[in-house]
Amino acid sequence: LDLIKYLLTIGFQSFIESALEIFYIAGRKLKSSYSNPQGTIYVITIDIKVEKKKK
Repeated sequence: LDLIKYLLTIGFQSFIESALEIFYIAGRKLKSSYSNPQGTIYVITIDIKVEKKKK
């Protein structure tokens, strides 16, 4: 049961990460086309996550 839970979380995490990457790209596009607070928030939060991963 724990293994299944583990695999589900891993799969879910990578799904979330790829979804966040799409939001990141969309957020950047929205930010460049017009001032969109939500897009900017996505960009800021994901910028932080990317910086943490690089370290």
